[in-house]
Amino acid sequence: MNFTQVLQPAIDYATNGFPITEEIQSGWRMKNALGPVASSAAGCCTQLDPDAVATYYINGVAPKLGQIFKNPDLAKTFKLIQQQGRDVFYKGEIA
Repeated sequence: MNFTQVLQPAIDYATNGFPITEEIQSGWRMKNALGPVASSAAGCCTQLDPDAVATYYINGVAPKLGQIFKNPDLAKTFKLIQQQGRDVFYKGEIA
């Protein structure tokens, strides 16, 4: 298979989404990553990272059983790699 063929199923899932199963839902937990002072180990890990929430939650909430999860930004990244090759990752828009 060529690179275009290999990436296509991942692009399809990221674009169209997939239903959250019981197993996926049970493991879908984000750890707290940020704190009031990023440079302080003592103040670390009191809240979720907002970028992670935007990427992996749906409207700010962890996906629920049966809900369709989509990741359009990942789909865009894979499409760029599919169309432009590895250089887009190291030197192009993704870099």
